[in-house]
Amino acid sequence: MTPSLDRIDHLHVFVADRLAATAWYGRVLGLLPIAGLAHWAGGGGPLTLGNATGAVHIALFERPPQPCRSTVAFGVTADEFQRWKAHLRHATGQTPALQDHGESLSLYFSDPDGNPFEITCTDSAARRAARLTPGPPAARASTNCEHHAPAPPASTTRLKQVPPAAPPAGPPARHGCASTCRAGSPAPPSHAISSRR
Repeated sequence: MTPSLDRIDHLHVFVADRLAATAWYGRVLGLLPIAGLAHWAGGGGPLTLGNATGAVHIALFERPPQPCRSTVAFGVTADEFQRWKAHLRHATGQTPALQDHGESLSLYFSDPDGNPFEITCTDSAARRAARLTPGPPAARASTNCEHHAPAPPASTTRLKQVPPAAPPAGPPARHGCASTCRAGSPAPPSHAISSRR
């Protein structure tokens, strides 16, 4: 039997300038240095940041930037999701990419070193509110897979459901998407995009 896991304790994040990154994480995510763990920061060790409740810990390591293939996703309520949407636009100066994955709604953004993050909500109320809230269309996040890419704006395109050629045999088809997809989730239906006339 597999031993149980209690929680995710902390995440390692590599940044080129830890002082600048500390300011960004405090301003954008509300994560501040944890005084009791400050002694770890010397000699190339991590500077640990945490949120007010102590539920989230990020360990900042000052290292040369490198590609990151893992997206860190923070779960929030429907009300908080709308607040995060506005906050990220204000704090980063950019509109976060908004994706509706069916079972969840997500905002995607990155820190100045290119480390990708996600704010996600599984509450259907958040998805309804996002569809009704006007605003500029968000750009596609670089971590999205082709299956969950946003459609072009409705004002210039029309989506048609493309029926499958034949019913699939056996279990539902799976796809191996990047970090923004739920691992092993069924592939969403195909869509064809045609120009309005």
